[in-house]
Amino acid sequence: MADKELNMNVRDDNVNRTGKTLTNVDHNSFFRKGEVGGWKNYLTPEMENKIDMIIDEELKGSGLTF
Repeated sequence: MADKELNMNVRDDNVNRTGKTLTNVDHNSFFRKGEVGGWKNYLTPEMENKIDMIIDEELKGSGLTF
C-alpha cells in the first residue's frame, strides 16, 4: 500500500513533470495518463500482434485465456 501511495505522489507532483534529465529528456516523458487502452497510443498493430502471440504461447496448456 505504501508503494502505491508513493507512486501516486511521485506521479501527481508537478515538480517531477517539469524540467529535463541530465541527458536532456523531458521529465514528463516518464509518465503516462494511465487510462484503459492507452497502450494503443504507443504500440503499432504489429507490436500488438507480437504481444498477443507471446501471451498465447506462454498461456498454452494453463487453462487461462484472454
